[in-house]
Amino acid sequence: MPANCTIIKESSDLVSLSWALPLTNCAVYTYNVSWLWEAKWNGSLADEDWDTTGQTSYTISGIRPYSEVLISIKGKTASGYGPALECEALTAEYFPSAPSIVSVTEGSNYLSVTWEPPEEPNGVIQRYRITRIGDDGEEEMQETDGDTLTARVYGTAACHNYTLTVAAKTAKGSLETVTCDGTASRNFTVMWDHGSVTCKDQYYSITWNSTVKWSADEDQGETEVPGNETAYTFLDATPTLSTSCVAIMKDAEGGVCCDHTTAEDGPSAPVIKEISSFRGDVRISWSPPEEANGVEFDDVTEGLVVGLEKCHTYTFSVAAGTIVWGNKSETREVEVVNYVDSVTCISGGTDRVLAQ
Repeated sequence: MPANCTIIKESSDLVSLSWALPLTNCAVYTYNVSWLWEAKWNGSLADEDWDTTGQTSYTISGIRPYSEVLISIKGKTASGYGPALECEALTAEYFPSAPSIVSVTEGSNYLSVTWEPPEEPNGVIQRYRITRIGDDGEEEMQETDGDTLTARVYGTAACHNYTLTVAAKTAKGSLETVTCDGTASRNFTVMWDHGSVTCKDQYYSITWNSTVKWSADEDQGETEVPGNETAYTFLDATPTLSTSCVAIMKDAEGGVCCDHTTAEDGPSAPVIKEISSFRGDVRISWSPPEEANGVEFDDVTEGLVVGLEKCHTYTFSVAAGTIVWGNKSETREVEVVNYVDSVTCISGGTDRVLAQ
């Protein structure tokens, strides 16, 4: 049996541990580490195991915040596995997800708000903070205990608009709802609140997954910003870029997120492939834009322009549009020539000739 199980680190999503060599004269080839964890705030269970190759330490990851972890360690010699050493750990609490506001009602000089607890408290909810923001930008905050799910915010006045938010707090602190905002096609901004804890050495980790709707191109990325920042702008985005779960995380653990899709924009220019005229009509074909920058295009790559004056030269270009027209293609000229329908030949028969 291995000896002296030591918990080296307990964070919100992992446990690192080490142990001493078994009291045996036989060589230990492998250690088997198995674990069972249960989240104390919702009762979810999971169990896994892992074989190490002789090392006497291991890090268990992927655990939910505020979970009890039962760990078993067995050593294997040439005769097989020996008895197990067991130890326990408790992962740290983490920022809770946002509560859900159920209703807001008006009183003579107050707003009454009712909410539901976070779906993922990630610990014990200690306090709720209610923030009221007036149309003049003035903020008013008050707190309740963790068992209260309704509150009155006094000091409202008639003929004014107010915004209410509710944030929950565990021992880790609170991180309020993240907002993705923007109406442009090539940039948007994600904004957040510091929550209840702001340290000078803290930072925010921002991660994202994205898909360009018109091309199905996928991407992901991450960046960090200082702990005193409350906004980050995505520049040089792609039109109709659907960004899923822009997650804001304190010190790169857990996080809350928002989704955003950039607006459509004008497509790139099509390319004219062929152009010809016949009997006053011009037929033109083109290749679609390489960058649609918006909704999917119908499969239309040719057109017919009718009723043009004969014996004139016309210049043509092609442009594609979503909700916005894109750039024009390079121009092409074509002469609309004049044809006589038919003439009768002396030798008999008919033929079409070009009129002079």
